[in-house]
Amino acid sequence: MNRSAAKPVSRKTLAIFAVWSVLGLVLAIYGGVRMFDGLECRNWRRAEGEIIRSEIHEVDITTPGGEDLCKPVVQYRYRPSDSWRVGSVITDEDFQFMDREQAQTMVDGHTVGTRIHVFFDPADPSRSMLRCEIKENARIEVLMGVSVLIVVVLAGIKRFRPG
Repeated sequence: MNRSAAKPVSRKTLAIFAVWSVLGLVLAIYGGVRMFDGLECRNWRRAEGEIIRSEIHEVDITTPGGEDLCKPVVQYRYRPSDSWRVGSVITDEDFQFMDREQAQTMVDGHTVGTRIHVFFDPADPSRSMLRCEIKENARIEVLMGVSVLIVVVLAGIKRFRPG
């Protein structure tokens, strides 16, 4: 059986594979850490609470398309023990700036006076949020990172195998 020798690999090719491998690995790890952070609240306790403030704040930010952005502000109070606390985090991936329609939807969904359940950290009751859910962007980051790694491995097998 006559097998040809492996083709020599240039430093540039190795560098390209190394960069893409590191990028895929970093993206997958970063997304994974963010996903687990988002799941941390599943071990938290729940307390009864109430929405005490729900409004839209104007901010001085405009998108490249000329759309003005704003920030929904939702505050709630909850009682994890003997004293009341105030929180403002809706999810772990809290909403910063959005268009007016999105902000209005957020505010409309959290009307002042509405009774709610609040997730709070028993080790630090000042940490709280209304919805305990996995960060959507984290799933995408993990998927993209793993996809890049798969492509790099498959391309490497094809490029570097003898014959």
